[in-house]
Amino acid sequence: ERPGVWEFERAYLRAGRPVVLTGVVDGWPALRRWADPGYLRRVAGDRTVPVEVGRHYLAEGWGVRLVPLAAFLDRHLFAHP
Repeated sequence: ERPGVWEFERAYLRAGRPVVLTGVVDGWPALRRWADPGYLRRVAGDRTVPVEVGRHYLAEGWGVRLVPLAAFLDRHLFAHP
């Protein structure tokens, strides 16, 4: 049984106690919509997003580039069948 907001706050948040909540977003429409990259491209393609570039943050040449979401999706998802 999922705890209500106040029960969650008291039993887990304030207590600093870890918890795994299952099934809490099953009916959330975004779960279905955001799984579709085409939907994201249509509704947020013009938004600028930070993209980490490089092997890892300690590697030489690592950095962050700001790119439109559509450009990122086109390059990394839509360009590969």
